[in-house]
Amino acid sequence: MKKKLQIFVSSTYTDLKEERQAAVEAILKSGNIPAGMELFTAGDKSQLETITRWIDDSDIYMLILGGRYGSIEPTTGNSYTEVEYDYAKSNNKPLFAVVISDKYLDEKAKKDGLSVSEKDNQSKYKAFKNKVLSNISVFYDSPKDIKLAVHETLADFKDRYDFKGWVPGDIENKLDALSEENDSLRKEIQELKKNNTVKVYSRQQCENETAQDQEFEQIFSEFESRVLSYKIDGVEYQSNLNFFVKTYCSAMITGVYNNYGLTEVASLLFYSIMPLLNLHDLAEMEPVPKVAYRRFYLTGKGKKYALFLEKKKSCQKQ
Repeated sequence: MKKKLQIFVSSTYTDLKEERQAAVEAILKSGNIPAGMELFTAGDKSQLETITRWIDDSDIYMLILGGRYGSIEPTTGNSYTEVEYDYAKSNNKPLFAVVISDKYLDEKAKKDGLSVSEKDNQSKYKAFKNKVLSNISVFYDSPKDIKLAVHETLADFKDRYDFKGWVPGDIENKLDALSEENDSLRKEIQELKKNNTVKVYSRQQCENETAQDQEFEQIFSEFESRVLSYKIDGVEYQSNLNFFVKTYCSAMITGVYNNYGLTEVASLLFYSIMPLLNLHDLAEMEPVPKVAYRRFYLTGKGKKYALFLEKKKSCQKQ
């Protein structure tokens, strides 16, 4: 699975909803994972402890600085936004900031009123802004500029840093279970291929077993005649559906994802092959928790059909 990065997005909230949304959309479109205090609820620990834990668990820290300083964290006397920024910086977390331009702040003030500008803690806001501008930062004149900054910075950071990345724990558990199941199925298929050392099906047994499952026979005939034309690395091919099930059985069992940057083969399997298997309940699609992409995988019936193909191949050789 392609490595995903978790980006902690820090900002004031009510005045920067559109800007935060732009950042979240850009992060998701790049195939990564946004995180921020408005995306989850604090537990029993204090809000500050929750913030620092999420920053620790993130790969990158992003600040969106508008015209407000933000609510004050009581322990430090600084805004939560500045506390988050200082914590990320002190822990050497890769970080970048997008800072509102004076021009765009004026436009927002005309549209939304003076609530978008700091009134109570102007000196602290100015000092914080100067601190931010002394590090990696760019100005933005619109939400589109924020999206561009996200894409450019993430591409640059991926070249400069060796990130640990992030995968939801339940997905890891599922993949472990699927891997074990895949190994078991692969061994069973290999055993079927070893005609000299394992049980050899008699012709009568083959006829009986294939006759017992008329549905698979019907699916087999349909898949044999269903030929798809496609390109891989610029080369044109034509193959029927049974070819794909036999060739990519292992990948289909583990799961095929439509995540950002998927290969030509993965794209072909996800968007063209697996939906056709789904029509016969051989494959099923499920959302992947906490991310924007989905996963297609062979159902129990689909795995039995893969074994059916191997048995049929064994019978045809006799």
